[in-house]
This record gives sequence, C-alpha cells and structure tokens, in this order.
Amino acid sequence: MLINRGDHSCHLTYCLNVHPGETWQEQFQAVQTYPPRIKKLLGLTQDFGLGLRFSANSAAFLRSHPAAIAEMRDFCAGEGLYPFTVNAFPYGEFHRHPVKRSVYLPDWSTPERLQYSLDAAAVLAQLLPATLSCGSISTMPLAYRGQMLPKDLYAAIRNLDQLVSALQILEQESGKQIRFGLEPEPDCLLDSCSSTVNFFEQAYWRYSCHPREISSRYLGVCLDTCHQGVLDESPTDCLQKFSQAGISLAKVQLSAAPIFDQAGLSQAESFQEQVYLHQCSVRLQPGSRHSIRFPDLPAGLHFARQQQAAELRTHFHIPLTAEDSNGRTSTRTDLDDNFFRQLARQDIGHLELETYTFAVLPQELRQQPLEQCLAADLNWCRNKLQDRTGDMGPVSYNRISH
Repeated sequence: MLINRGDHSCHLTYCLNVHPGETWQEQFQAVQTYPPRIKKLLGLTQDFGLGLRFSANSAAFLRSHPAAIAEMRDFCAGEGLYPFTVNAFPYGEFHRHPVKRSVYLPDWSTPERLQYSLDAAAVLAQLLPATLSCGSISTMPLAYRGQMLPKDLYAAIRNLDQLVSALQILEQESGKQIRFGLEPEPDCLLDSCSSTVNFFEQAYWRYSCHPREISSRYLGVCLDTCHQGVLDESPTDCLQKFSQAGISLAKVQLSAAPIFDQAGLSQAESFQEQVYLHQCSVRLQPGSRHSIRFPDLPAGLHFARQQQAAELRTHFHIPLTAEDSNGRTSTRTDLDDNFFRQLARQDIGHLELETYTFAVLPQELRQQPLEQCLAADLNWCRNKLQDRTGDMGPVSYNRISH
C-alpha cells in the first residue's frame, strides 16, 4: 500500500516468501489467495502492493512465458494489486525441507546467481504498473562466510558489474529502473554495517568498471532490521552510516528478532527447528556491546545455559505484534520514532515485512491464521509511519513514481 507522508511517500507490503512454493504456478496461487484477503482485512480502498518471491525456476519460467506475465498483470489489475518489489535471495527450495547453509548457494561468484538475478529483473520490469518507474529486488550478501575464496570475490564483482550493465540497458529499453539490494545477514560475507560499508568502499567501488554514480543507481543495500538486531546494531545508525558512505537503499525489511534473558532460555528451546539457519549472538554482561557468535541456535543456546547470566539473540523472524513474555522480548523496540524519521529523511520508498518463519514459529506465536497475523503487522507499521507525521491526508496511489 502507498503511504503518503506529506513530502515523502513509501510503499509498504509483506514478502510472499512466507508462502510455500518454488514454481511460478505455486507462487501465483499464493498471490491469488492471500493478498486479496489481507487487503480486505486492512480495509484498504486503495491498491495493495506486492512483495513477490521468485525462485530461479519461476523467474526463468516467467521470462520465457509472456502469457503468464500477462495473466499476472490482468489478475493484479482486477484485484487492485501492484507488484513493486521482489525477493530473489533463495535460489531454489525454501520451505518444508532443511535449507540451512544451502540457502546461500549459488553465491555471487557464479553464473547461476547472475542469470537468476537478470531473469528476476526482466520480469519485474514487465510487472511494474505504468504508475511506477522503479522496482526493487533483494539478493544475498555475496556468500556465506567461508564459502567464498579471495579469488571468488573478484568474480562476484565482475558479476555485479554485469548486472549493473544489464540494468542500465533494461531501463533504457523499458523505462523501468530496477534496483538490487545486497542483504546483510549474520555470519555472511556481508553481515554488519561496517563489513557492508567496507565492501563497497574497499572492494566494489575500487574494482568496478562503472563510475560510482552509475552503480549506485542500480546496486545498494536491502536492510533487514531483524538481521542487524541479532548483531545488536541499531538499524537507525545503519541507515545513517549507509547514507554517509553514499550507499543507496533499495529497500528496508521490517522485522524483529527474539531476545532471551537467562530466565527465558527455556523458551528458546521451542524455537529450535530443522529448516532454517538461526544464527545467534550471546552477550554475557548486561549493557555490554561485546557478544559471542554462534552459527545456529542449538550451539548458542547450549553456551548461554552454561553462563550465570546471558542474553541470547537469534535470527528468527517473529511477528512485530508479538507480545513480550517473561524472559523473552524482541528487537521491535529498535523500530522507534527515530528509525521511522530516518526512513523519511533518506526518502526510502520501499518497505517490506519479512515473515518467512511463520510456519515454524512456536505455537504460542501463531495463534491467529497467517493472513490475520500479516494484516496486524502491516497495520502496526502503517500506524507507526502515520504517527511520525501526523495527519498525512488522503492516500493516492497515482501520486508516486518511485
């Protein structure tokens, strides 16, 4: 949905990667089922934006089947929906079976990752409505740490350069600017704010064949607030640092990570599951900025239990509206007034709820049906955005082009 904030407007949606399905037929079925219900629950009279998820399979299928794109466009026009952003991070299977570290393959040094991204961009350019000139796509943070050799980093830079070149041509031919955001994630080659800034300043901008002003038009960052929360990094500070470094923000994903104190570690047991990787940080002293990192929840939880006092944070996307319990809070408090004001200052136009772990949440956090939970989180974000600017007046989808 479009939220008009006076001198700044933004699009807000949720990521459809929460719905299982790797083929376009499965993903289109999810589009037909859930967004119309959520739009109704939100009481929207305006059009509702879509955060699509393309697997490599579905992106390639759509690019080679214009009739499927036309069918999607017709459905969206009839239902008052509009795609504006895409998740092109998980290449293949993402639900039902363990993915863990395999979700980071193929990495950005490979031709497969480049081709997948080119397909996703070409399809999004065709799906964007006439009123939008810019779309966004989130992609993986180069590689999982240790999976990429130093020589592979140069291959990744060459692939990113090819992506930028193709996006330039795509904009010239279609009139649509597609912006990619590398998405920092704990334990990946890009995880912290500083490692991401260092990559652009010390590697990509130094060795890219494109001038910075050209590459920044098409390649930047997708900031996920859950990921930075696991590292105890303020998303507001990250936004400021990226801005100061001249790194563009393709989009921001709004999400929260659980925080367990010593009394709440028993609750963390129910967050252990076999599908996704749940990187952890454990802080031993209250107020300390130093933490110890673990690649997954079982190891982090085992270590935390051995301590007299510990705070455990884990990469597990929980609803923004989830109530705190005894011993469990969340990084939702990072999404405060300053954060939303910073979004407006930087004119960040694409906001997306990241919620893919819903199906593996502990039962107490999914008492409501999925569409009701998503609508509640979207409404929480909408209220936060509106509260930052007071009365924003009527919302008009046709007023925005970015």
